[in-house]
Amino acid sequence: MRLIGIIFIFFIINFDNFVKTEESDDDSDYKIVCYYTNWAQYRTKPGQFYPENIDPKLCTHLIYAFGKIDDKSELAPFEWNDESTEWSKGMYERVIAHKKTNPKLKVLIAVGGWNQNSMPFSNMVSDEGKRKNFVSKAVEFLIKHKFDGLDLDWEYPANRDTEDRPDDKIYFTILCKDLRSAFEPHNFLLTAAVAAGYKYIQSAYELTEFYRYVDWINIMSYDMHGSWDNTTGHNAPLYSHEFDKDKLLNVDYAVKLWSTHVPSKKLVLGVASYGRSFKLREGFESCPLTDTPASEAASSGKFSREAGFLTYYEVCDKILSDDWKYVWNDEQKVPFAYTNEMLSSTAPIEWVGFDDVRSIEYKSKYIISKKLGGGMLWALDMDDFTGTFCRQGKYPILSVLNYYLNKNYKAKLPDETVLYKSNSSNKSSDQIKPIYEDSFFIKQKDADATSTEFLKSHNIFGLIKNDVLQIYKFCQCKNGTHKIISNSNENSFKVDCNMKKVYPLASTGGSDTKTEEGGHKKKSPQPKKTDKPNVDKTEETKSIWSIFGINTSSASNVQINNSLIMCMFLINIILLLIFS
Repeated sequence: MRLIGIIFIFFIINFDNFVKTEESDDDSDYKIVCYYTNWAQYRTKPGQFYPENIDPKLCTHLIYAFGKIDDKSELAPFEWNDESTEWSKGMYERVIAHKKTNPKLKVLIAVGGWNQNSMPFSNMVSDEGKRKNFVSKAVEFLIKHKFDGLDLDWEYPANRDTEDRPDDKIYFTILCKDLRSAFEPHNFLLTAAVAAGYKYIQSAYELTEFYRYVDWINIMSYDMHGSWDNTTGHNAPLYSHEFDKDKLLNVDYAVKLWSTHVPSKKLVLGVASYGRSFKLREGFESCPLTDTPASEAASSGKFSREAGFLTYYEVCDKILSDDWKYVWNDEQKVPFAYTNEMLSSTAPIEWVGFDDVRSIEYKSKYIISKKLGGGMLWALDMDDFTGTFCRQGKYPILSVLNYYLNKNYKAKLPDETVLYKSNSSNKSSDQIKPIYEDSFFIKQKDADATSTEFLKSHNIFGLIKNDVLQIYKFCQCKNGTHKIISNSNENSFKVDCNMKKVYPLASTGGSDTKTEEGGHKKKSPQPKKTDKPNVDKTEETKSIWSIFGINTSSASNVQINNSLIMCMFLINIILLLIFS
């Protein structure tokens, strides 16, 4: 028995080494797919991006985005300078020229994208004549411009402007089958960029069929949340978190859903080199955390020039130059950042959820652990390709993918601590840690304090769950009062930020107000800032549990529960001693 125990302990200690050895055997098989966007040429310097800015040694496959489906339902160039002319080299030729530096590199062209919408695809695939013409013209197009294949970026079959055409998912499979037959004599690659949201996954694809005809599938596992939501949320959370309104909008769920139907080696996980940003709603400016009410898209980036959107290098610039605060959400394994309140006292607080070196490390390890086909970057031009903004060298996001997935990559891992070093002054690099979001959450010791002691030093940010106010965040609070309202409006509370107290709010019926999701909820009239709270003074002597009605328990009930837990713990100890 002692020998077995020693062997078991040895295995546990060396488990990582066994796993690493097994993973390294497959390193050469990982794809690192890089999207090049032909509109990044129009940004101002140093955000302007041309084919010459690509490092071809960091990608196994380049995908040129985008071609379009024209009025004749044929594959066609999108930008004026995509094709070469007598007097200038076009973007196609300049991108494909990178194969001279990396002979193993494959270059594909993507057709579609979000702005193409769904209708041009739908009209083409549903007409057999148009579909066959598209296929034959696509072969001619690839031969003419020396591409190695085609990436189908139909967003999305049977959705958006073709939601009334459910058969699109069937026609998409037929299109893939037709293209595969036409491509085989030329050894062209065929790939598809697919949705990560479960609604689109279920409605847009024949999950058990179409994958048979493509070489691999690029999962667009980002844009999970954005300014279209009424609360802050991360662009590409790896996992869900406890208070998620939709626990299915995360990378892990998307991969598991796709893996149920498609071999994992055919799935390439998309990672984003950008973030989605918000302005916090009035009254919540000092609670810049995940799931905080938001009013609208945040200001556009200096180079990307799109409201509610920031490239990775723009986020770095916000943190390192404008003193935005970096926070790590350990539950979802992603960071976010927000405006320094001291510098933005008169403006709405802005918040961005993005990926960085640290979060891409987690996603790279996830790719390995799930035995996926590799990683995909959207997009090259949004990484810090010049190395001047993030102080992490050129292409820090892409470099992390290479560090884990490319066995020939010899460079060091980019320094993840750069973005949160300011939070950890006078510490050595191995001691530098980011601020964790859960450090803002109320802990047991805080909840055990009396209401008077606790509320003197902290203000409260709460959430209604099952018509009970669940306290889960605290932060400094300004701007008078705001309310936390339950769905039924029977258990609502008022947070008085001046008095630093929380009071039950009597139901007044309110008005029926349409929410952003199209549903309805009751809304009570806003209390005037001059209103003095009328509260029974005996409430101040109750415990924090009682004042917030958690599980409708009093402080004595909490003590009883704690005693019960201790008894169960002692019983387990006794049982372990007996059976050992």
